[in-house]
Amino acid sequence: PIALTTWRQTLSNRDILVFIDNDPAREALIRGSSVSVDSASYVRGCRLLCASEGMAPWYARVASPSNLADLPSRGDFRLLEKSRAIKVEAALVACEPSLALFDF
Repeated sequence: PIALTTWRQTLSNRDILVFIDNDPAREALIRGSSVSVDSASYVRGCRLLCASEGMAPWYARVASPSNLADLPSRGDFRLLEKSRAIKVEAALVACEPSLALFDF
């Protein structure tokens, strides 16, 4: 939910395509549930955030080597810097609304 929250205004009331390189996570988001309590909370938070903001996500599989977010998620920003991408910091404050959706 951090990316969805960070880009909430841009993604609000839109169809969005979400690429995921983890099949169990993708299937849980599509299904809307997970046997893992932590994953179920994450799925619930994502779905509530999308519903409250009018986002219509489509979750698609992408292999890790083809996933643009794979290297940055591991702390490697060289490819993005080389392509002159604009880095946007996900402020912790931006995460608070989605965290409020979780039942910890």
